[in-house]
Amino acid sequence: MAGLVTPQSAKPFVKAMAVVGRKHAQRQQAHKELREHIEEMKWASSKKKNISKHVDDLHTHIANVIQAEKQFAGYDLGSEEKVKELETRMSEIEEQLGIEREQHAMQTANYRHTIDDMRKTFASLKTKLVELINDKRERDRRMQQLHEKIQQGVSPPSPNQFQQPNLPPGFRY
Repeated sequence: MAGLVTPQSAKPFVKAMAVVGRKHAQRQQAHKELREHIEEMKWASSKKKNISKHVDDLHTHIANVIQAEKQFAGYDLGSEEKVKELETRMSEIEEQLGIEREQHAMQTANYRHTIDDMRKTFASLKTKLVELINDKRERDRRMQQLHEKIQQGVSPPSPNQFQQPNLPPGFRY
């Protein structure tokens, strides 16, 4: 009967498996929450939203992952190295986030400056266009008047029709 498993001997094994299974599930959940939050931060940063709250949440999720890793691994010296590695990675991500914020602010300022320049140029072009249209209308109006005079048969005045100005006696041209 040495090969048979009794319920009494299986209890500690099942209990140990349940504990390990729970720790593993907690670890997996912490990793999942961290991945989801990182994806949410990527989405928020692409939408140019304020993500300082997301950074604080990221700290919390990383702490949860660290805690879950400690529990799952039984907290050995390897966990200390993982903690330092994760903290270093977190610092790198924060630094990268700061750089991206600065770049975004500079791009926004450049875009606004470009838009303002384009508006000024457009206003100037519009003013010039209105002036040109008005000049053309005036030319067209004068051409129409001349055309009407020609159609009526009115000839331009002859030089003899002009009245001589009153000049002093003895004035010569």
